Amino acid sequence: MKTKLLVFVVLVVGLVRGNAFATGQVPDYIIYQKDTLPIFSNPLESYFKQVGNRDIPDFSGGCGSTACWRGYKALWELKNDSLFLRQITACHSDCGKVQDGNLIKMFGTNNVFASWYSGQITIPRGEFFESYNMGYASLYEFEEHISISNGVALNKSTISNKDKINTIKQDRILSNGVQQLKDTLLHYLKHALNWKKLDNAKDIWCDDEYLLSYSANGTLKDVTLLVTLSDTLNKKDSVLYKKLDQFCSSKLKNALLPLSLKYLNASRDFIIKVELFYDEKLEIWECDLYRRQMTTKDIEDWVKEQMTPR
Repeated sequence: MKTKLLVFVVLVVGLVRGNAFATGQVPDYIIYQKDTLPIFSNPLESYFKQVGNRDIPDFSGGCGSTACWRGYKALWELKNDSLFLRQITACHSDCGKVQDGNLIKMFGTNNVFASWYSGQITIPRGEFFESYNMGYASLYEFEEHISISNGVALNKSTISNKDKINTIKQDRILSNGVQQLKDTLLHYLKHALNWKKLDNAKDIWCDDEYLLSYSANGTLKDVTLLVTLSDTLNKKDSVLYKKLDQFCSSKLKNALLPLSLKYLNASRDFIIKVELFYDEKLEIWECDLYRRQMTTKDIEDWVKEQMTPR
């Protein structure tokens, strides 16, 4: 029973809705400790929200870009633990006329104390690890967090992302190992089950998508049918899926129990997603480390989180 259509639609809807934000953003910068550093925060957005408009006098931002959704780049300075706005300029200077915003017309002074801003200034530190191509979600070895209240720095701290980075690295190794399992799983499933008989059984077809749950030591704990249409099933279809899950999952679990995946050296419990297809012979179309599929709401919430000014 194939359920790809709805999954495809969900992904397309999510991508279309998130498309305008699907590029890493040009950051603001801050003059801090005798250096000029990128920050994963946009304090000027709080000002725009406070005054109810986004007017920047005399500003000419050159060309637009999906890498600059806010339309400008700001330069800040943390001086004597006070946050000052020093410049509003274009994100890009190589495409058209660029003129900085007029701070005197906008604030009455060039020495703009950011009294409107309360939040966190995040400064990436250390070695760059990975970009997630969305907002300011790039991952660095460390992050320095500066808590600001009405423009004044209250406290500063540095957090390490090393554990998170190590977990990602371990998951990638595990994922690569899982992807190499296709032939092994196929061997066990082909030789332990009569797929021709299964396919001909009344109201039963076991070629579908399954989740194989394993403990960290590589022992199979459970097999369940992946029901991607669960939110739209009527009562009759729900009963059918339950019947399929109970019958087929049990067959697959018994077939795969003798297979130990201890050699993968997983650091945690893990789940493998397999997609089976039978037409005269059994095939495995997909075999990968499973991560819960994002719903449309998941995607929208994640985009909102990444693009919310910090």
